[in-house]
Amino acid sequence: MASHYIQACTNGRQHDAREASIAPLNRGFLYGDAIYEVWRTYDGVVFAWEEHWRRLEQSAAALHFTLPLSAAAARDEIQRTVAAYRQAAGGTDDLYLRLQITRGGGPIGLDVALADRADYVLLVQSNPAHRPEVLRQGLRLSLATTLHRNPPGALNPAWKTGNYLNNILCLREARARGADEVVILNQAGEVTEAAVSNLAFVRGGEIVTRPEDFARHDECFLLSTTKDVTPVAAIDATRFRVGGDTVTTRVKAAFAEYIRAYGARHPELRVFPADR
Repeated sequence: MASHYIQACTNGRQHDAREASIAPLNRGFLYGDAIYEVWRTYDGVVFAWEEHWRRLEQSAAALHFTLPLSAAAARDEIQRTVAAYRQAAGGTDDLYLRLQITRGGGPIGLDVALADRADYVLLVQSNPAHRPEVLRQGLRLSLATTLHRNPPGALNPAWKTGNYLNNILCLREARARGADEVVILNQAGEVTEAAVSNLAFVRGGEIVTRPEDFARHDECFLLSTTKDVTPVAAIDATRFRVGGDTVTTRVKAAFAEYIRAYGARHPELRVFPADR
């Protein structure tokens, strides 16, 4: 049950996430007028809390609405929701934490003055690690050719908003070709990101981003909040080195050491015991 159950907290009310909790007039549902952040735990500690909270504040400021929770109140709600998740689902696995905040509800219409008050939903579920074969063999990516990353001068991708159709459709294109993930270009033809991950490449032992030519690089890997460092075996016909003797593997090991040190430095971010 632990891998399927999702615990929700809507404006302070704990419930199974399958239960309805937001009205149909909510602007997040109607217009994508919402922001979000995702954290994960490592051995029971919420990782990079401050960095993600600051980005949430920046997203709220960009959309011109006020957060309904302080950072301290949000951490309290996470503690409560994790406890409710553990009671319902059991298990000792690490967790995925998503805080979604909408501008609120009100009469139908685009004018933000119609919104009543901000709403929030906190979701907690299991965050399973990649299967061992993924780390051994790497993921297969494919380049999106029909759509590009939306430009910063429109809806800036740096804002974590409720509008993800661009990424969804790019990922759909790649998955239709049998790939695990997508590589999205901007309108200038430059590499930007995968659907929900950043991309990095290795050339001559040096880690680089935004390459111009995939074939000139030895390795490729994804970086994300929930899956940290994941090796990439190929982007379409271009193949990359994977395995134990790669820079990617060393980076992943170094990041694991950083995570252990981070947890030791931040006992205040522990949301459940580390004993397994």
